[in-house]
Amino acid sequence: GEGNMGSTPPPPEDIFDSPKEEDGLPSDLRQATEQAAQALNAAYERGETFQRVGLLIEEMVRGAKQNTDLQEPRVLSRVGAAFAATANFQKTKYLFANVGSSMQHKKWLEEKDPERVSVSSLDRPQAIDGSEDLIVMIQPDIFSLKNVRELVDKIEGMPFENRPAVIMLNENFGDQEDKGEGFLNVPQLETTQARRLKTKFVVTYFLEQVLSRQAGIIVLFKKYPEPWKLFVADDGAYKLVQTTIREPSDEEIYDSVATFNRNKQGRRLWRSFRWRRQVEGLLDNFGIPKPFEDNVKRF
Repeated sequence: GEGNMGSTPPPPEDIFDSPKEEDGLPSDLRQATEQAAQALNAAYERGETFQRVGLLIEEMVRGAKQNTDLQEPRVLSRVGAAFAATANFQKTKYLFANVGSSMQHKKWLEEKDPERVSVSSLDRPQAIDGSEDLIVMIQPDIFSLKNVRELVDKIEGMPFENRPAVIMLNENFGDQEDKGEGFLNVPQLETTQARRLKTKFVVTYFLEQVLSRQAGIIVLFKKYPEPWKLFVADDGAYKLVQTTIREPSDEEIYDSVATFNRNKQGRRLWRSFRWRRQVEGLLDNFGIPKPFEDNVKRF
């Protein structure tokens, strides 16, 4: 409210605990997983084969050290599993970026439901036998890009009714600005290929929490079919500062947050000005001279 306008944004841990406007932001990681599954299913029912999900949350980064369930690959696998359950898919194939990750997660994924689940890695070419209903690619990286592209090409070549659903979660194909010169000898072509690949995927769910020195906590949120929303933590709540049809660029995010902060400072000045006017009104009623009026003799 107006009384606590001087309060600082909540610390990162409070991202999910603070009150919010009715804006669809999830209140915890479990709800985010459910929302992602709903968004994936809604888009799938409208004929979207290739979908992307981004879940970039402080809670995973901090919590993973104490709790293996908060490890990023596990959280992302649960998104795949929730989508499979919602859409009633019979067979799901989980593909991790490399053989190390796939071995690490194979046991707990397969022992849950060995009939319906298989696990492999993207550092080797992947065969599709047509029995899969869902392909879940978890954190594919620049080294698995070639195999990811070949897999997507294969699926695109299948008759539409036979295609599995494909979701790509938290992909990291290297920085878009990085042209690849000298970076592990990855040619510039790779980033172009990565961008081209990503255009085939529709972003159906995205939740990113950024801690910035200028603006405190910023949250970028997308849930299909709704537009992208940008929130800033302010006075213990998340204020919606921008809505866009397509994903906003870093520059657009920066501009929106800067404008919000300028307006906020303006609002603070106006509040203090209004308060001063109210006090002066009271002073008038009591017949007391206003403070600092020029015609009042100073002692």
